Amino acid sequence: MKEYFSSRSSNHSRNIMIFAPFPPPYGGMAIQALRLVNHLRADGVHVIAIKSNVDFPKSLNLIQRIPLIRTIFNTILFVRNLNKNYLKSS
Repeated sequence: MKEYFSSRSSNHSRNIMIFAPFPPPYGGMAIQALRLVNHLRADGVHVIAIKSNVDFPKSLNLIQRIPLIRTIFNTILFVRNLNKNYLKSS
């Protein structure tokens, strides 16, 4: 990874958005995504990590049990989180 970035001009800022499941829950993909973000940041890359497994508000726990409605709310929460992080990075 370092070899790739060291060949780039140091005058350019590097920004990366990573969409992935992040802990909790701790699982294979979430741990790999977390390690990738940590390594990129250690190499000086500005990383914006966006959870694809958005945290559901506790007030909406009942909705998590209804498959179609859960998907719609997950999508709304994900897009809202994506928009907030995109605006923050601009």
